[in-house]
Amino acid sequence: MTEAVLRDIEDGAVFGTSVDDPDATHTLHLIFAAADGTEYFVEIPRPNFASVESLRTILPVGSKSVVYLQPNNDPRDANYFQLHDGPAWFFTTPQGWIQQDPERGVTTPLEQADLGIPVPAGGTEDLSAWLPEG
Repeated sequence: MTEAVLRDIEDGAVFGTSVDDPDATHTLHLIFAAADGTEYFVEIPRPNFASVESLRTILPVGSKSVVYLQPNNDPRDANYFQLHDGPAWFFTTPQGWIQQDPERGVTTPLEQADLGIPVPAGGTEDLSAWLPEG
């Protein structure tokens, strides 16, 4: 888990027979930057083949986030294209991305319903409430 800023969104890996395979599975990379300069390329399914440009207007690039991550240990074989050099990450759960939205306050962009986890005191207004003490 780390506190980071959503720096950018880009095309992620493609799984199929080629990049142009109409049945391929496309992903996105959400690029988070931590205060120490570490970048995290978090892979998520691409929603309805939406363009990166349209997603940049929906997801507030530059917003602060708390992200709970696990390494992407999926084997990358000959059927993967557009791979990023370096490690890729997954959110631990859809609730693993908590964001300080400039208009809506603290939200979970991938899970809008009941989180299924206890919200810490002040967690609906203060992003830092989601960080462990110490």
